[in-house]
Amino acid sequence: GYVAVPFEVYQPVDGELIVTVYPGLEKTADAFLQQFSADPFSADAIAYLKEQLTPFVKEYDLAPSRDADVHFLEYRLRDRRHLCTARLLPDTELADGHTDMTEWTNATTHALEMDDADPDAACAVHRIGNTIAAYAAENDFPEETEVIEIHVECAPAYRRMGYATSCTVRLSQFLLDRGYSVKYVCRHTNAASARVAEKAGFSLTGRKYSFVCSRNDG
Repeated sequence: GYVAVPFEVYQPVDGELIVTVYPGLEKTADAFLQQFSADPFSADAIAYLKEQLTPFVKEYDLAPSRDADVHFLEYRLRDRRHLCTARLLPDTELADGHTDMTEWTNATTHALEMDDADPDAACAVHRIGNTIAAYAAENDFPEETEVIEIHVECAPAYRRMGYATSCTVRLSQFLLDRGYSVKYVCRHTNAASARVAEKAGFSLTGRKYSFVCSRNDG
């Protein structure tokens, strides 16, 4: 399906609020800033944007996604000085597209897929026997050439054991050694995921609200 982001609000921790909009939404942006610049990620601010933007996107046969109700925390790790290697567990391993995972069972709720055609692709996995308890992997939609965003998954039965943090540290170590900085993004409501980023050594760099909408052309 088709995905669009006609309105986005970004607040860096050390900078001014940035609002990016599609043509035709400039007045909506001005009104939003007048009312909510002091607290642009409040429930009232997001409810206002949904109310104002939904009729606009409906004209293009688009509908807001479920992420239109939340904003996200963005974390960044730029060098190994801040990486908390003390959180790295001995059994956390690095895998790539050539790793034989046929005997592994993924206990997380998300599939782990590796591209064997990409020699630089990698993920970090923590297994209990042949069961994947947690993993960290690269997102497949890079926004910047020198930054790689990662995502982390942990099976419910293995949470609060340090496995997700260990995977985050191991994959970040691999990426930093290859000259990338690493981005970690989570919903503002996901306190557990935010703690993983912070324990691994990431620093909060900003908050973002994206009015994501989509159309299923299939």
